[in-house]
Amino acid sequence: MKISMKFSISLLLLLICSLYQAYASIGAEAAAINAIDVDCICGRDYSPVCASDSLTYSNRCLYECARNKLKAKGRSLELVRSGVCDGESLGRRHSAVAEPLVAAVAEEDTDLDSCICDRSLKPVCGSDNRTYNNPCLFECKRSILARLGKVLSILRQGACN
Repeated sequence: MKISMKFSISLLLLLICSLYQAYASIGAEAAAINAIDVDCICGRDYSPVCASDSLTYSNRCLYECARNKLKAKGRSLELVRSGVCDGESLGRRHSAVAEPLVAAVAEEDTDLDSCICDRSLKPVCGSDNRTYNNPCLFECKRSILARLGKVLSILRQGACN
């Protein structure tokens, strides 16, 4: 019981720190966009798309979410192409709108809904030959599998082929 309470407190502190860090690093424009109440629940599938804001979105759903938020502010966002934005980012970090996210629930991963990760795009390839959008999502899945007595490791940085 005490371990569970310590884990809950640790998770809460991690959430608070993550929220602070995420919002402290957002520019005023992104903060205004995030204030709009647009529900976005997207899967963690890695199928990157490049948008007119020079950001690489992990998948089309995250792009559509950002586009809808901008549209509500009277701004536009266009899909440039499938794949990552190359040198067009001009040093900007690759991510969907930087906001905390309770990992979206995929049909086969209902335990992942308890993981709190941001939408940063730093893909890693797991030993299950699955691409995870960032190390946080990978670690979440790894810890779930560890509780079931299974092992998951990182094969390499970047997407699985």
